[in-house]
Amino acid sequence: MDIATDEILNNNMFKHLLNDPNFLPITIIFIALVLVAIWQKLDRFFIPLALVYSLYVIITIVMSPDQKSQFELPMKEIVKVPVDTLNEVINKKESEEARLAELARLAEEARVAEEARLAEEARLAEEVRLAEEAARLSEEARLAEEARLAEEARLAEEARLVEEARLAEEARVAEETRLAEEARLAEEVRLAEE
Repeated sequence: MDIATDEILNNNMFKHLLNDPNFLPITIIFIALVLVAIWQKLDRFFIPLALVYSLYVIITIVMSPDQKSQFELPMKEIVKVPVDTLNEVINKKESEEARLAELARLAEEARVAEEARLAEEARLAEEVRLAEEAARLSEEARLAEEARLAEEARLAEEARLVEEARLAEEARVAEETRLAEEARLAEEVRLAEE
């Protein structure tokens, strides 16, 4: 073995590749992409995928963990927040309870107002219905009265016509009786003259 190979093996360049937490997920994603490309028969994507994955492996092997830390976001210092005192906690709890009670009161007022509005709308709708019903009944009564008056007028007209026909018949009979009496008298006069 030459010195360069010994140095690579001694430095354990592959060790930090296997210890890299991103290596396993990226490899799984690469295998999934290759399987999808094979399944969809997309042969032209094999070479670009292999090149990108090879580039990632080479960069991961070459870069030391110290160099990688340059690209990571620095963690912010943890700032200790002072713990609230018992009184502050009690006050917060009481204010939260008061806020919740106020919200419940407002919700109840809104519910009562909504119920009152719905009751008023129902009352107005009932009044409109009753007014329409009264108007309908009065119209029906007016039409019935008009029909009754028209029927009475028709019956009166029929009675008048019957009375006129009766009077005309009586006048005709009286005229016939008068003519018959005159003819009888004329016949008696003629016979008396003879």
